[in-house]
Amino acid sequence: MSNITQIALGAVRSIERFLVKSLKSSDNDNTTEEHNYNTLTARVIDNPTMEEYFTALNYSLSKDDVKNIAVTGPYGAGKSTVIYSYLKNRYDGKFINVSLASFEMTENKDSEKSNQQVELSILQQILYKENSDALPDSRLDRILNRNSKHIWKIFISVLCMMIPAGLALSLIFAKKYQKFFPYPQKQFHF
Repeated sequence: MSNITQIALGAVRSIERFLVKSLKSSDNDNTTEEHNYNTLTARVIDNPTMEEYFTALNYSLSKDDVKNIAVTGPYGAGKSTVIYSYLKNRYDGKFINVSLASFEMTENKDSEKSNQQVELSILQQILYKENSDALPDSRLDRILNRNSKHIWKIFISVLCMMIPAGLALSLIFAKKYQKFFPYPQKQFHF
């Protein structure tokens, strides 16, 4: 193994050991009083002892020849917590989490189609997690939030277009307009 790979694996193993210890010592933090269950959702650990692991991850990510970093460990060891804590700490929440989990158990012999499905899944996750205003050129339709402020904006925009258009048409077609909506000629003589 190359030196960088050994460093990355060592960092991952150290992170795993630290998280297992911290999860065992903080069982009271995320257990309920009724039950003795732990939540397995990722959380942010803002502890000075994590800095060593963040430094190792920074080093691994700064090398051009490192293409993959594997975070391995048993179920509930804190793999997602390490990644989430690192991203929150280093990128201040300016990241998009993309899941490549696939729970389909069918065998797919067509690898090109499989690769296209993975690419489409990644793109959809990125586009759906971003605001539609931030990515206006995407052709992917999203469910838009139609709150009352949005509806009022549309209503006022339509009024701002229809009133001048109605006035312009009433001046252009004054005789026809007067048949439907009679008004005194003396007041509106041009």
